[in-house]
Amino acid sequence: MPVYCGTSYDSANKIWSGPEQKDFYNYDLTLGEAIVEKLQQIPDKVVQIMDSTGEQVKAKDLLMNSKNIVRNFVAMGLRRGDVIGLYASNTTHLSAVMLAAWLTGLCTHAAYEGCDKDELKIIFDLSKPKIIFCDLENSYKAQAANQELNLKAKIYLMQSSIDAQFPSVTELMEIKEHLPDMALFPCFPLNGDDAAVILCSSGTTGPPKGVLCSHQALLNRYVFQTFTANSVGFTFSSMYWMSGLFVLKETLLKGGLRIITNQPFSPEYFLHLIERYKITHIIANPSQLAELSLKSKNVANTAKRMNSIDTIIGGGSKILPIVANQILKLLKSENRYKRFVVAYGISEFGALSYNYTGQLDTEGLLAPNLQVRIVDRSENLLGPNEQGELQCWSPYKWLGYLNNPTATQKCLTDNWFRTGDIGYFDEDGYLHICSRIGDVFKSNNIQIYPEKVENILMKLRGVQECCVFGQPDVIKTNLVACAVVKTNDIEGDNLNEKKIYRLVEEELPPVYHLKGGIYFLKQLPRTGSGKVLRRKVIEMLQKKL
Repeated sequence: MPVYCGTSYDSANKIWSGPEQKDFYNYDLTLGEAIVEKLQQIPDKVVQIMDSTGEQVKAKDLLMNSKNIVRNFVAMGLRRGDVIGLYASNTTHLSAVMLAAWLTGLCTHAAYEGCDKDELKIIFDLSKPKIIFCDLENSYKAQAANQELNLKAKIYLMQSSIDAQFPSVTELMEIKEHLPDMALFPCFPLNGDDAAVILCSSGTTGPPKGVLCSHQALLNRYVFQTFTANSVGFTFSSMYWMSGLFVLKETLLKGGLRIITNQPFSPEYFLHLIERYKITHIIANPSQLAELSLKSKNVANTAKRMNSIDTIIGGGSKILPIVANQILKLLKSENRYKRFVVAYGISEFGALSYNYTGQLDTEGLLAPNLQVRIVDRSENLLGPNEQGELQCWSPYKWLGYLNNPTATQKCLTDNWFRTGDIGYFDEDGYLHICSRIGDVFKSNNIQIYPEKVENILMKLRGVQECCVFGQPDVIKTNLVACAVVKTNDIEGDNLNEKKIYRLVEEELPPVYHLKGGIYFLKQLPRTGSGKVLRRKVIEMLQKKL
């Protein structure tokens, strides 16, 4: 039985370590090569189903399509280290494009399919993709960004369309003219230290940076510890998110089945997919889990519909205990709880810790092969129950930020990565995250951790989501203020400032009281990965005041 997570403490060096786990894949192997090896073993197995269209993809079809795309990539002159841009939702042939890129030695860089042209320009200006794969509906934005950046990138649509001005990806999967025969692995010169994927950083503190992820790290970092060839994986996330990437690569590496859709999330559609395909492994973001838990009035019926699930992983931002407790109720079966795992991670390193324990006031225990230390502002090492910045170390080389050596060096101290998160380990080795360094503010010379107030506010009926921030003040430096989004029901209609003020005053000391005011908004601004943009909330309210 594998060790999922755990924490040991070296008191002499003040370092916390996750359990040691052997690497399954060797250093010379690349992600594409490992996937091909698995797919060749199961040629007639269906490895992907697109719910929106019913299209099924067998392992041998994925291999053939990817091989043909590889041949076309090479004929176009694409070479090791070139970048292909993705600006697309989950569609049938996206997996073939990504596998072909890895087999050619290319990097994939995905933009959020819902971002506007200006956001797209920021992302693709980082990586200068040679080809952009996009959906029909956002192709005009892709073309505008391509022209304004003078990328001269070729644009391909992920779906065929008679009226489209751009060719379809299906043309790359058909060999209509003679191309020289070639080995399936033009990526052969690559090894584990080469980059396979460029992820966008969260963007909570400024424009997103391009996080370079190596083949070695992607091969040997797992999310689903119990996933097998008989498992069925799913997430609503596209390839822009780490969750979408990890569901894709882990289902292919294990030879399981991946369900995809380009339809939006709703609790009922989510449950429909679970029932229809007997989904076993899921990654969901906190807002999806919150909606599911709030809309599940008949717990017994919902639990029955979710009976096929082995593991649900929630991650991307903080999952409130009230939501987690409700999900646990929905996963209860035969007097035991199935796995509900809360993951805490960062784009640069993946998951840092997992909470398998049900102790929902912590981030859980450390992931395998990871080391963490806590430091104060003067870089002094701290011990248990002492709050400071988390710094982490992994045996898999971090490749830094694309074309940004200054930002890369700023994040490293003696090869330890500065996460920017404030937290501590308790005496039992459980990790607690208090806030982001940029989120913490002072009021009357006392540090305020916004999440401490937000966790209290989310207990109040009628609060759908909230964001606590510092309202500038001449005397106190900042006053604690909050923005609140009401639920769309009678409880939300009945929610007022008086109830919010009273709850905070009853639960927290005076320094946390909302003397900076309460502001009701229809929605909170978020990054593409679903994290609240605290600085944008402040900017929005400043314009109104």
